[in-house]
Amino acid sequence: MRPIIPFLLVLLVTACSNVVPDDGTMRYARWLTMTDSTATVLNPWREGEVLHSYRLPTEKATHSPTTGEGAAYRRAVSATSLHAYLAYRLGAMDHVAGVMDADYIVAPELKAALTDSMNMGSSQSPNLERIKAAGCDLIFASPFENAGYGALETLGIPIVECADYMEAIPLGRAEWMRFYGRLLGRAAQADSLFSAEEAAYQALCTPNQSAASPSVLLGKRGGQAWYVPGGESYLGRLLDDADTHYVFAEEASTGSIPLDFEAVYSRAKDADLWLITYAAPPAADGTFAPMTYADLAAEDERYTQFRAFREHHIWACNTLEVPYYDALPWAPSALLRDVILIAHPERFPGEKPHYFRPLQ
Repeated sequence: MRPIIPFLLVLLVTACSNVVPDDGTMRYARWLTMTDSTATVLNPWREGEVLHSYRLPTEKATHSPTTGEGAAYRRAVSATSLHAYLAYRLGAMDHVAGVMDADYIVAPELKAALTDSMNMGSSQSPNLERIKAAGCDLIFASPFENAGYGALETLGIPIVECADYMEAIPLGRAEWMRFYGRLLGRAAQADSLFSAEEAAYQALCTPNQSAASPSVLLGKRGGQAWYVPGGESYLGRLLDDADTHYVFAEEASTGSIPLDFEAVYSRAKDADLWLITYAAPPAADGTFAPMTYADLAAEDERYTQFRAFREHHIWACNTLEVPYYDALPWAPSALLRDVILIAHPERFPGEKPHYFRPLQ
């Protein structure tokens, strides 16, 4: 176990069930516990182990560089756009010293809030000199199994281990905003934002209530394998909350499962709906050309054998055109609403999905 850092400014339930608190104050997150004074990030790969513990700042504390006790963080560098986007939503951009992989940010409002000096290079090869010069107190970075943080660890700047992406419950991942909000001096705003998101998600949530609900296939082949989310994964649970039948719901995995084309086809050939995310950059004039059925067939002629292809029931999201990855972790209700609009359009007559569009 890594020790609590003194100088830092610092249950698994289904999304629609009654809330069952675990031993911290978190209600949905599995890999994070929090009290009034500390937050503990649990190890998603080794049950019962701790990645890191952090002391949380008090609401009105002044910065104490000597002890750090109850001090509020002032400057942070984010290794991902999504944590910077959360800071934007919390009105805490004055606490953001920089962002890695800034060239991949899609959200226009976040792009506008960043200056060239805040570009800290890529997460694979960060600009260490610029990070040091920024005078930041924290680095937000995502942990990976059996991997460290490379050159970032040589800077001596405390690293916040952002394991939120390992949460399998949509509201569980969103709940991490309460932890990050406290590090950025925006505890009340983060609690309020999460409460609103929880209410929005719960209001939409209608887990698999009808045998007639449409069946859904996700994604497409990448390289030699088709990676399908397991039934207990973030997307698997969200599809259930949208009252659909995910064709791989019986796969108990919380991650993605690599399958060959034939294995996917045998189980999903008759799926009613097919949802695809893809990344297509804009043309020279800045416009985006939507994916078409001809594009999909050109990738693999076998796609034309799926019922959803033949009947034109495919919806796609270009993640370089809309801020799917920037915004989704903190607002899963937006994706839930999209799926409901596609699968049950009668619930919201005349409304169009935010992320997905019908394939042209």
